[in-house]
Amino acid sequence: MMMDHILGTLYGMALGDAMGMPSELLSRRRIQEIFGRITTFEDSPEENPAAIDMTKGQFTDDTAQALVILDSLMENDFVPNKQIIAKNLIQWALCRASLGLRTVQP
Repeated sequence: MMMDHILGTLYGMALGDAMGMPSELLSRRRIQEIFGRITTFEDSPEENPAAIDMTKGQFTDDTAQALVILDSLMENDFVPNKQIIAKNLIQWALCRASLGLRTVQP
């Protein structure tokens, strides 16, 4: 039962992040101009620097970093350890950088 709640939370976070990805950092007015209303997964518009080249259904670095933190907690029997979390977030950022992907939004 607890695992279902945890998975539901993770799925909800990732799906909500993916749904909001195309409009991230855009003003409400600009979102309405581009999309009208977002009711389904959308590709990111070219003008959105926070989600360059992202396609419908992709989640952002927000969810990716949350998953890194979850992996870090699992690595230490769910006892938070800032050194492990920092090490894993740095590895994640370096891996993205080596692939030419952005890790931080403007």
